[in-house]
Amino acid sequence: MIRLTCTSCQAVLEIDDAFAGGVCRCQHCGTIQTVPKRGQAADAPGGTSKALYQNKARPGSGSVDTAGSGTGLDELGSVVTSSGLQSNRLKISTGPVSTARPAKFNPVLIGGAIVAVLLLITILIFMLKSKGATNDAGSGQRGNTPGKAQAAANFCGIPLSTSTVIYLLDNGQATEAYFGHLKEATYRSIRTLGPTRKFQIVFWSNADQPAFPADGPTFATDENIAAAQAKLDSETASGSTTIDQGLATAVAAQPGEIVLATGKYLDDGFAELVLAGLKGHSVIVHSVGLGLTEESPPLKTMAEQTGGRSVIVSEGELRDFAR
Repeated sequence: MIRLTCTSCQAVLEIDDAFAGGVCRCQHCGTIQTVPKRGQAADAPGGTSKALYQNKARPGSGSVDTAGSGTGLDELGSVVTSSGLQSNRLKISTGPVSTARPAKFNPVLIGGAIVAVLLLITILIFMLKSKGATNDAGSGQRGNTPGKAQAAANFCGIPLSTSTVIYLLDNGQATEAYFGHLKEATYRSIRTLGPTRKFQIVFWSNADQPAFPADGPTFATDENIAAAQAKLDSETASGSTTIDQGLATAVAAQPGEIVLATGKYLDDGFAELVLAGLKGHSVIVHSVGLGLTEESPPLKTMAEQTGGRSVIVSEGELRDFAR
């Protein structure tokens, strides 16, 4: 430390060695003065401090220095410049002295702001999704139940993708236990088609049993489905049936898909009979074995040969789908 006596108020000052050869300001009276170089005592030759600037308004005088900025730096700048003390190491600005402190960032506040923004974004996304779901639920479609999402077109889980579907149903004694649920499942499946696609219900013994519509497929509108129910609900399954006439009627309608449902255990000749009736026509046949304990090879062969699907449906599964 360097000890020196203020040239103005005679107070003893302690200055850090780093200021040796530079200048300092008295903390008592504000006088700016030189600091002796290292190894020079303040009272040694060449070591005496020299006042560069003395505050004109002494403490307690009641006078105020109104010239300049009041800091004395303008005058000090002139003194230093003329005295040759200005160097790269010591430069005194004559402009206004800034008292602003560098901004400090509070990590806690920053983290809280980020969390708040993310929460706001999440709430906005949730509100938009909720609004979209409400609009979708209320839009509905003509020919279907308004306000309810429509299931993809299918029959007991078998996807139906073409524009015209024929339901070729066995109405013989082997299907009697399932016949009521089979008709209801058929109506349910037709509803999934939508009003822009066509359907027709054909029974195996077509010569003795009605088909709807009798003259060919019609659009799957609510009105046409209701008409089919009124026409066919009184029909029952009984006796012995063959598929010949019903298959001919179905193929003549030139459908994209046929849903063939039966409760019979069939022989190998059945698949050959159906495939022969489809010759020259590009039709997908889906086979549904009602209540069978194992998959029927003829039904499987017929579905595989036409690019369709073969499934076994229990009475409970058929009833559940019909609801």
